[in-house]
Amino acid sequence: MKKPGSNAGLFLCLLYNEIMKIFPLLLCLAVPIHAAAQNWVLMHDDMQQKKRFYVQLADFRLIEGKTRMWVMETYGMAETTMNLKYQSIKSLIQFDCNNNAMRIMGYALYASEDATGKSLFSKSSALEWENIKANTVNSEYHGIACQEAMATQP
Repeated sequence: MKKPGSNAGLFLCLLYNEIMKIFPLLLCLAVPIHAAAQNWVLMHDDMQQKKRFYVQLADFRLIEGKTRMWVMETYGMAETTMNLKYQSIKSLIQFDCNNNAMRIMGYALYASEDATGKSLFSKSSALEWENIKANTVNSEYHGIACQEAMATQP
């Protein structure tokens, strides 16, 4: 003979197990995973070399003449470095608006063309400052970052 209410306990246990099976999926749906959802703006499309350059226009602060900006570079054909094949790089770059210089604060290499998923390699320590050459992608990055930071100054 069964105890009264034992079916309700079994039902709740089964329901809990089913919810836990789909919980990771629900979390993934709640977090934007596509580059377009992260407000990436196409800055330059080099069709000849099959490279695209994006910037993320958000939260520019100018502190002691310096600002930071996220950039993403994507490649139509896989690039190779350190025996890793990757199709995109996402970097946080710091710009010195007063001295026309920049340094990479950190970067990650991705197998995907939109810098999503698990990175193949990442480095989170700042590289050395370097001067920016005129008429380069880096000079365009510098111009966008510094102009946006100065425009949002209080």
